[in-house]
Amino acid sequence: MPSPYLSGLVRTSLVALLCCPVAALAQDCPEPVSPAKVASSLDDALVNFAVMDQDAFEKATDEAIATLGCVDQVVSPELAAALHRSRGIRLMVSGDDENARLALEASARLVPEHELSTTIAPEGGRVAVAWEAARRAAPVERLPTPADLDLRIDGTKASDRPATGPYVLQVVGTEGLLATRYVTAGWPDLGLAPSAAPEPQVAPAPAPEPAVAELPMPAPEPVPMPAPEPVHQSKALLWAGVASGGVAAGLYGTAAITRLSYDDNPTPGGRSLTNGTYVASIGTAVLSGVLITTFFATR
Repeated sequence: MPSPYLSGLVRTSLVALLCCPVAALAQDCPEPVSPAKVASSLDDALVNFAVMDQDAFEKATDEAIATLGCVDQVVSPELAAALHRSRGIRLMVSGDDENARLALEASARLVPEHELSTTIAPEGGRVAVAWEAARRAAPVERLPTPADLDLRIDGTKASDRPATGPYVLQVVGTEGLLATRYVTAGWPDLGLAPSAAPEPQVAPAPAPEPAVAELPMPAPEPVPMPAPEPVHQSKALLWAGVASGGVAAGLYGTAAITRLSYDDNPTPGGRSLTNGTYVASIGTAVLSGVLITTFFATR
């Protein structure tokens, strides 16, 4: 394998290509590229790396990353992992160990079970040791993405992204894939035209409910009160008054007879009888008058 220490000019160009956000690599696509073609470029890169053809390895890796922006389909997580892995190895060769570590960890998070061929990563070598470290790395923080975009992050539908790159970002619209970027840091300017950007789904506002006029409550109808029933005064008072009057007349007649008898034969007993019957007749007459008067007064 050629020496990993490249000339200053070559190393500078590699760092500029592989470390800057891929938004700067936007290009016009003469024709759509299939994910299979990107995978084929990655396979060529690793074969060239295994046979120690450094120039061919760099060219194939560059081609895979450059053509990613022109893919016409959503990539698979396995293809995204292969991109990160090849890029990580190239960064390691160029001496950028930190970004190489981030790329290898991004690959290992997607397919941690992947085993590197010993022709690419001999046991105990730098690549093998770095890959094993990447597989043991802790999960990274994730940040939310714009809610109005239908996104695929590293081949999977997602609403968040890794806080640290790299990751493959794809935007899906109603008519298919809108944009694909290999993002190495932050959030890129996708450069979507307003007509191409998917519009956020806004729920229609509910129709206003028709206003209902409040009608006045009708006044309650008067409830007729039943007329008081006439009080039928008992005639007992009347009959008692009449009877008392009859008794008074009888007593008075008795008093008159006893007086005549007394006048013919005055005796103390005759006098007492006459006076008693007379007084009784007067009292009974008064009672009769009171009863009859009360009857008529209370009718």
